[in-house]
Amino acid sequence: MEQQAIQITSALLGSLVGITLALTGAGGAIIAVPLLIFGLHLAVAEAAPIALLAVSLSAAIGAALALKLGRVRYRAAGLIAVSGVLTAPIGIWAAHKLPNAPLTLLFAIVLAYVALHMLRQSRATVAKAEESCSASWMRPSAV
Repeated sequence: MEQQAIQITSALLGSLVGITLALTGAGGAIIAVPLLIFGLHLAVAEAAPIALLAVSLSAAIGAALALKLGRVRYRAAGLIAVSGVLTAPIGIWAAHKLPNAPLTLLFAIVLAYVALHMLRQSRATVAKAEESCSASWMRPSAV
């Protein structure tokens, strides 16, 4: 790819990730890594650090805005951050030692698991909301 095409593609992919992050709060690397693999034809070991840096900057801005609104759970965020800082070097080392095909397959399995879990969770939430609405319609109103 020529340099200008790479820059345009990178900007478009970054915009897509940013919008998705803002709308869903989803882990940006889950979206950014596949986009980098397929959009820029990078290996997982190349795409992961790029995605982590780009997403961390976007996430920092989102977190700052949420902090301003008082919507940050400090203990959860701290635990995730510390765990990530401690284990990221192991993941980076392993990514450079393993071939791309098994890494891509592992990443696809993680994506499938997350997608399935989110689908089940959303269905349960919808069912609970429908049940709640049905129950409120059946209650006699106080007049």
